Amino acid sequence: MDDRNPYASPQSLTADSLPTTDASDRPSRWVYLVWTIVFVLNLAVPLLIAWTLSNASGRIGMFVAVAVLYLLGSWVCTAHYRHLGVSLIAGGLCVGLTQVFPLLQIIAGSVSFAVATRLGQVDGRNADLPGNVDSAAAGFIITMTTGVLLMAAALVIGLPLQAIASRRKLSKDLKYAKPRPIDSQESVSVQVRP
Repeated sequence: MDDRNPYASPQSLTADSLPTTDASDRPSRWVYLVWTIVFVLNLAVPLLIAWTLSNASGRIGMFVAVAVLYLLGSWVCTAHYRHLGVSLIAGGLCVGLTQVFPLLQIIAGSVSFAVATRLGQVDGRNADLPGNVDSAAAGFIITMTTGVLLMAAALVIGLPLQAIASRRKLSKDLKYAKPRPIDSQESVSVQVRP
């Protein structure tokens, strides 16, 4: 039992008395590396398709959007590591593997072209012609929309995967947990509900 009085006035703060964060709550450096690998893996098909449909100024907008998407994903992986970061990485790996048959990427790209056409950045009648993405704004809008849709798909896939993995880890931890004896000083209360 703690001998300190909880009602006593606070003492001066020292380095030992300051609250610290648990090291397991912060992502390690490998998260940056894994996120970078997953991000680059997911660029293959969308970048290949976008490269043929854009000209030089469209590619400028495309590369700016790629940088913004990378930073957005890095922020999610680090600031919200436990909840969304692991899901984004796991789901992103699954989305990247779907590029073997890139239906998801083609759908996201088609939706992005429809958005850019609606905003007047792309000529909708010639959407599939090379060089149709001829402005930085069009390249940015199409790439950003495609990337956000694919990241959302990664989260939709990754969140259930994380839930399954967490449940398995919890059941494994409970299976191997050693019961601790009840101290004679502890009070045990049992509530019975009718």
